[in-house]
Amino acid sequence: MPRFSALSRSLTIAAALAVSACQTEADAPKQTSAEKQPAPQVQSARPLIDLSVPAKPDPAARATCQAQGGTYQIGGLARQYVCFRPQPDAGQACRTENDCTGFCLAETKQCSAQTPIFGCFDLLDADGRQQTICID
Repeated sequence: MPRFSALSRSLTIAAALAVSACQTEADAPKQTSAEKQPAPQVQSARPLIDLSVPAKPDPAARATCQAQGGTYQIGGLARQYVCFRPQPDAGQACRTENDCTGFCLAETKQCSAQTPIFGCFDLLDADGRQQTICID
């Protein structure tokens, strides 16, 4: 019986300590106004490029692009003028990126028709491994 009594006392003490460690919001110390600090204000980020207005074309860049057989037009998420150049090996079979002047597209295992290409796609790297890339 003395063992039970010692165990009973130990449990009672442990329970009392656990309960006394609990503190309600009403029991918590009050903060003074000096201790209360407002949450930091977060400024909304502005884009580096105004996406609502497309870039203005550069006549010299357009002429150079067209002389190389390219098409000078707006491309990508930034809506900037880009020279889309046809690739001489477009549609050719490829196993690695070294087989193409542009990209080796993993889905078709063919060289890309033009560069640049925008969006997300799978391509084959120099070792022939499939890689996913996103160009915007």
